[in-house]
Amino acid sequence: MGPIQKSSVRLTGITMTILFLHAGTVVVHAAPLIHATMDNANVSGGGSGDTSVADFTVFDSSGNNLDGLATGPSESTQKVVSGQAGMIGESLQLLEASIDPGLERHVDFGDVANPVPGNGYTASLWFNPTSAPLAPALLKKGAMGSTNQGFAIDLNASSGGFVQITANPNEGIRDNRVGMRYYHILEVDTWYHIALVLDDNNDVLVGYFNGAGSGTTTVTGNHENLANGWVTAPSNVVGNGYAGGASFATDYSLNLGDRWYVGSSSKAPFPGYLDDFSVWNRALSPIEIQSLNTLATEGNLNYDAGQADLLWQVFAGDLAEVTIGNKTWQSDPALLGTPGSVIDLGAGNFGLVLDSDGVGGVTTDFVTFVLGDFDMDNDVDGNDYLVWQHDSGVGSLAHWQTNYGMNLSTVAVDAVPEPSGFVLLVGCHLLVFIYRKRLLSPDMSRRDPIRTGVDSAIIGLASLARITTANGDGEFIMKPYRHNNQRLELGPERANANVIVRLEFVEPKA
Repeated sequence: MGPIQKSSVRLTGITMTILFLHAGTVVVHAAPLIHATMDNANVSGGGSGDTSVADFTVFDSSGNNLDGLATGPSESTQKVVSGQAGMIGESLQLLEASIDPGLERHVDFGDVANPVPGNGYTASLWFNPTSAPLAPALLKKGAMGSTNQGFAIDLNASSGGFVQITANPNEGIRDNRVGMRYYHILEVDTWYHIALVLDDNNDVLVGYFNGAGSGTTTVTGNHENLANGWVTAPSNVVGNGYAGGASFATDYSLNLGDRWYVGSSSKAPFPGYLDDFSVWNRALSPIEIQSLNTLATEGNLNYDAGQADLLWQVFAGDLAEVTIGNKTWQSDPALLGTPGSVIDLGAGNFGLVLDSDGVGGVTTDFVTFVLGDFDMDNDVDGNDYLVWQHDSGVGSLAHWQTNYGMNLSTVAVDAVPEPSGFVLLVGCHLLVFIYRKRLLSPDMSRRDPIRTGVDSAIIGLASLARITTANGDGEFIMKPYRHNNQRLELGPERANANVIVRLEFVEPKA
């Protein structure tokens, strides 16, 4: 990341900290390494060969071209079929299969997407079993047995049913094998979400089942309790923690739906549906994993992992906004709720809480102000000048035309300003604030620094339609304005609140 300049000014008792991000700076977000939506898989009965065989390719939509290959017999009772109803869009169906060599069917991505020590790692998948075989394999990269290096997600119908996640940093021995189980009856024709995370910040393997994680506390021994009902298992694991710098990379293929490798006689076919398989070369947070569940299961959204990742980028500040379907999402530091939850805000609007403290996330519930639109009618004309002129301390019509009487798209910035020059830009054409209708609520628990003078409703600081410069030394004046005949004034609740504003400047086109 390039250098960042920082400056502070005051808005009638509110401190605003401005971060200037230099032109050309790129904030890197680790988007999915693999994202197989299963929507674009054109699988006609399985097959053999490489991923150039279009009819058998399970396409990776991440842009990294790490496609998978659906393999299996062509018999109608034992094959891979695409275009089935999925958790999100379409899914792949793996029909009932024989465990005899030569009749395997699975999805093979090849020797790709190995974990990099120190980066962390996440594999996420939706699955829906159509029957309950004893011990099917859901995901494998190595780890066929207890002494094989790699990692795996397995299911089991015994002991009431459970999911099992294991990882081994050593080939040929199991002295450092880690793992865990989550006991749960696996109903047929039911969608479940499973995720495996190598958390290299804490050197611990973390499992998630329908959003419930095993936690990052290191536990030694087997059949020891972890968070949310998980236990360390099976009996030959050392716990859930591994040595710093441990590598789980292996030259085995990354497979879905079977414990399949050339020369291996040990098969464990999974019968059912697979959907939205994703791999990240980083450890997703518990909130991100939870949001994968809530975004998918909210029927009005039904977002896949790639779309969820875009919302995380908006919250992180890597993207200003993102439009998915007919909904545009922007960051909302005032959104309240359970971390990872989706909130129905009414009128077709939604929020996703992504802050660990439950205050902040992304939302579709906003109206973007037109710069200079002081009468709030979505255009800039002489009426806006008249409204502006009634306030004290204003300049001439020419001043208004220069600073406000233009379309926002025509505004260009020549360079990143020094902090002292920022006030000139604010008064002209760079700050666009967002009005959040949903905050016009009598819920006083939303303690934002601006409120109406008509009633006790609260709205956010972002509702300021105009901030003008009082002089050249950086002091700002907040101009009250009217919206729906309500005069908006500074309230006493958070007169000294710190507000972070981040601006990114782009070089103008030649």
